[in-house]
Amino acid sequence: MAEPRQGGYRARSRRPGQVLVVAAAIALTIVVVYVLGVIASRGPGAGSGPSGWVDVGPSGSGPAHTTAPAAPPPAQAAPPASPPAHLTVPDVTGRDAASARDELRRLGFTNVRLTSVDQRHRLILVPANWTVREQNTPAGQVVAGDAVIVLGCVKS
Repeated sequence: MAEPRQGGYRARSRRPGQVLVVAAAIALTIVVVYVLGVIASRGPGAGSGPSGWVDVGPSGSGPAHTTAPAAPPPAQAAPPASPPAHLTVPDVTGRDAASARDELRRLGFTNVRLTSVDQRHRLILVPANWTVREQNTPAGQVVAGDAVIVLGCVKS
């Protein structure tokens, strides 16, 4: 309860240790929710158990049992790796970073990276709010589909 003092009651203040514990609990909750969301987004079959989840033993100390996945039949064996296709790089300067990245991926480029060339803003969180100012590979150049394409962006 609050302590009486002359002129009314004084609110009891929290100790710095209590504030730190509360902040740590909130941060831990956010991390757990994020990890569970990532696991759930993988869908069934992503883990080691039959439903995509790891079977945990009664003590919770690890997998109770695991079964080795059956080898795929020879007809479903992966074909040998083929060299990446060669693609012509389009000009995506002036477009928002999200649509430029999507366009390059749609064309078959698999290694598209966004980077900031803005002096005030360094971290790209929402690519749709950024505009492509430059690209490391000139438009019209033919490169492998797995070549690194870097788009230099500024905050819109």
